[in-house]
Amino acid sequence: MQPRPELKGSYVKRQLLRSRNAIALYGDKVYLATGDARLVALDARTGKVMWNVQVADYNPGFNYTAGPLIVKNMVIAGISGCTTPDTGGGCFLTAHDAETGKELWRLHTIARPDDPTTKPGRESRLRSAKAAPCGARALTIPSST
Repeated sequence: MQPRPELKGSYVKRQLLRSRNAIALYGDKVYLATGDARLVALDARTGKVMWNVQVADYNPGFNYTAGPLIVKNMVIAGISGCTTPDTGGGCFLTAHDAETGKELWRLHTIARPDDPTTKPGRESRLRSAKAAPCGARALTIPSST
């Protein structure tokens, strides 16, 4: 496991310290999303790190505050902390291969100007509101108590 990151700025420190992660169990692995925007897979028997992927840069504020979800051999997690201007305005979901950690897809929760699915005519509005849209938490994993 990597050492705790050096934190720059009070916002980033608060985000990292407030993360309340859950874990996901799948096959012989335990999966977790970290406060410094990484997804990690551990061997369930030994605790050995099987893979560790930096999904986003935590310095501007990206982080995980909820645990991952496993669907069809994919580890899916929604990034948080995207309300600061430095994060580009918008959260996203990623899916990673459960065995390797390789990112399979990324879905932004707010349309991007370069998104091929953006409807004609919306591009200028997206550009003019570039810093305004921030999105909302994209994924909350239910838990049982």
